[in-house]
Amino acid sequence: MDDRDYISVSELTDILKMTMEKIFNHVCLRGEISGYRPSSSGHCYFTLKDEDATISAVIFRYKLPQIMSSFHEAGLNTIENGQEVLIEGNLSLYKKGGSYSIVVEKMRPAGLGTLYQKFELLKKKLEAEGLFDKSRKKAIPEHPESIGVVTSPTGAALQDVLNVLKRRSPQTKVVVFPTAVQGEDAKYQIAKAIRYADNQYRKKGKYAVDVLLVVRGGGSLEDLWAFNEPEVAYGIADCEIPIVSGVGHEIDFTITDFCADLRAPTPSAAAEIVSRNNGELTEQIATLTVRLENFMRNQLIFAKSRCQTYNQDFFLNRMRRIRNDCAQYSYLEERIEMLFRNMMENKRNRIQLFTEKISSMNPQQILNRGYAMVYDKNGNVISDSAGVSNGDDISIKVKNGEIKAIVN
Repeated sequence: MDDRDYISVSELTDILKMTMEKIFNHVCLRGEISGYRPSSSGHCYFTLKDEDATISAVIFRYKLPQIMSSFHEAGLNTIENGQEVLIEGNLSLYKKGGSYSIVVEKMRPAGLGTLYQKFELLKKKLEAEGLFDKSRKKAIPEHPESIGVVTSPTGAALQDVLNVLKRRSPQTKVVVFPTAVQGEDAKYQIAKAIRYADNQYRKKGKYAVDVLLVVRGGGSLEDLWAFNEPEVAYGIADCEIPIVSGVGHEIDFTITDFCADLRAPTPSAAAEIVSRNNGELTEQIATLTVRLENFMRNQLIFAKSRCQTYNQDFFLNRMRRIRNDCAQYSYLEERIEMLFRNMMENKRNRIQLFTEKISSMNPQQILNRGYAMVYDKNGNVISDSAGVSNGDDISIKVKNGEIKAIVN
């Protein structure tokens, strides 16, 4: 073939785009919503699927009010994963990515998806068995010395939990019980990890775990489905260690949330709930120290006042006893003051230790060692070079000021 017989990728894509959008300018589809995510621009993206295939879909911002009106008429307030819908729209081919999607013009609910129906049936079954009863809920310890985490060892959820615990309570011991959190075997691994923690780390002295966090980052209904399985539900119900669930985002609810002793909206929130803040602990120590000082001072004043209230003209034999009592009180006062000084010194040392630990985690200390923090024009921290482009305005914060710069 002659070189002129070859066409460019762009030319082929233009032909396909023109042909596809002309032929499929109006299609009607039925499927289940998955991975629904509104964007900051106001457009909404999701995947429409059935048992054998999927297609990308987009609702542009100007169409959303009309579509939401159809859902309100059906008694639904939101568009959610798992909903089965009827869609009318047109196919569009994205030239740069070479992918196609359906641009939604109309959409109305056709009923709940298979997974959502399965979720509701299991929820009703377990509720009837009493697994959600408040009487079954165990109290979460206020100051746990050891925290167990049931999650994927490579997931972002574990790092979120560890970062929160390191910031709020670095002295707390953390035990990770690794498990898969997605896939066919995940439900068995999660239940096994919970039972192992309960059998091996409950009431084991210094190795005991005071509370378990069952956590996973966000995802679609399918991604979180392992936490909607009966194996996991019964594992949580049988566990004697208190359990806090932190699965997905704030809008995600799973069977695990209902079975756990306490639900947290995110993995980070679960870590916040069970950790004690060192700053709060320092304030508590300071308050108790002041109360102790006042108590000891009042006791000394009371003891002295008792000595002074005795009349020197009272019986002579009483006078001797009074002198003895005063001497004893004086001795006790010295002992108390000595004990009080020792106790105060110990308290100051502990406060100093906590202060040094907290100070070492101050970002300013990092800057003082020669490092810098880079922000974009909106004040967001830039942690990856892929987050900037040529010509972007950036700010570089150093030890003693801020440097304005332009990316070149």
